[in-house]
Amino acid sequence: MQSRDSFATLDFGRGKWPYQSKWNWGAASGFVDGYRIGLNFGGQWTEGTGQTENGLIIDSKLNKLHDELDWIYDKQDYMKPWVINSPNDHRVKLMFEPLFERVSKTNLGFIKSNVHQMIGYYSGTIEADDGRIIQIQRLLGWAEDHEARW
Repeated sequence: MQSRDSFATLDFGRGKWPYQSKWNWGAASGFVDGYRIGLNFGGQWTEGTGQTENGLIIDSKLNKLHDELDWIYDKQDYMKPWVINSPNDHRVKLMFEPLFERVSKTNLGFIKSNVHQMIGYYSGTIEADDGRIIQIQRLLGWAEDHEARW
């Protein structure tokens, strides 16, 4: 039996991170026009590596996004809408509208973390590997901007 009432995301990282790191991460999941959708977007820390953590899950099938995404947002006002696009094609054309901002800051000199975690809605379009365009309206998820030294 398939539940339409709950979704979850596991944040699991395992590796050796550089002393100074910056990243964006965004995700959302839900049902859109009869499709079960999962979005996972990352940025900054993978630039120049040839690898991304970007993907669309459409009805349990991973549609890998190999290119980096553009993350456009106002670091002076994180509550303004964000734009997340795939610059080389039309695979991702989304706006993220924040509803809530969680800020967490730690500064112990040599260890520092500054994260803005936003809860809000994704709207726009995504394109599956087979060319299907899926219109998204107010899919609940999050996006974050994080800088760390550890």
